[in-house]
Amino acid sequence: PVGRASLPTGPASSTSDRQTTTSTPSTPTAGGSAAAECVPPILSVATTLPTTPLPAPKPVSDWPIKVAAAGVDLGDTMLTAVSVHLRCCGGPDGEAEQQRRAEAMSIRRSLASRPGPLVIAGDWNLVGTRQPLEILQRSDMAIVEAPQPDGLLMATWSDTSSHFTPGRLDWMLVRTPIQVERAFVLDSADLDAASLVASDLRSGDTAALSDHLPLVADLVLVEP
Repeated sequence: PVGRASLPTGPASSTSDRQTTTSTPSTPTAGGSAAAECVPPILSVATTLPTTPLPAPKPVSDWPIKVAAAGVDLGDTMLTAVSVHLRCCGGPDGEAEQQRRAEAMSIRRSLASRPGPLVIAGDWNLVGTRQPLEILQRSDMAIVEAPQPDGLLMATWSDTSSHFTPGRLDWMLVRTPIQVERAFVLDSADLDAASLVASDLRSGDTAALSDHLPLVADLVLVEP
């Protein structure tokens, strides 16, 4: 291994004077409550390493593309890190699904000239089809398979007040020369008492923070 990167995605706050956060504020359109419900307050790539913000992809409609991208300086090479939040809701044939596919294509075009290691992660909202994921995956990126600690589920979202069953809405893609050393979806409710104490967590922590669970991956940059 010649390098490691830990890149949380989604809302982030700095806990270190050395931490750099590259953020894209997301503003709902004037379309009403449906847009507001799906737009997070901030989208970030957070790291202690030097970063260079990258240009935003071209918009494809009045609905904003929620994405933050940065070049992360690993010393000998530059890692491209992308945090996404594709449009929510809808089904396999609706307008929202078409928007997700268009967003994915625009993001893909914006990354076409970026060589080297690449990580794309976030809330893909794949409630219709997996085509938005496949548009960005192409032939040179691998899906990070991340089970929950109990090994039974890969769901990253659940809402006990909703009629929808838990689902895998959050995904991560990586490109060679990145290799995945280990990956998991963190649900503190699955941890035993000893693990909670060792991790300084409480059983209800992840449920209290969000209806989405953190997707955690240890990534290793290897010699090409």
